[in-house]
Amino acid sequence: VGEEPVGGAELDWPGPLAARDDGLLFVSDVRNHRVVAIRERDAAVACVLGDAGEADAELMFPAGLCVDPSTGGLWVCDRENHRVQLFHVDRDGGGGG
Repeated sequence: VGEEPVGGAELDWPGPLAARDDGLLFVSDVRNHRVVAIRERDAAVACVLGDAGEADAELMFPAGLCVDPSTGGLWVCDRENHRVQLFHVDRDGGGGG
C-alpha cells in the first residue's frame, strides 16, 4: 500500500471505487484518464478501461463509477468530456466501451 502499485497498475490520483458481485473492483485512475479493474481473488489487474481523449471509450478525469446490478456494466462519469459512458466488462475482466 502507500506508494506501491495496486494490482500491478501505477495509479495517479486514485478516486471513486465500485465493486461487482463477481469480485471485480473498479478504481477510477483520475489523472491517467482511465479505470482499472482489479480481481479480488488475486489482486491482479483484470483490464484497463479508457485512455485520455474525447472519442468513445476515452476519458478525461473519470470522476464517478457505478455498477449496473442487472447487467454488470460500469457507468463512468467522464467529467471533462461532460458525459457518462457505459463500459461492458465480462467476468474475466475483458471488455470495452
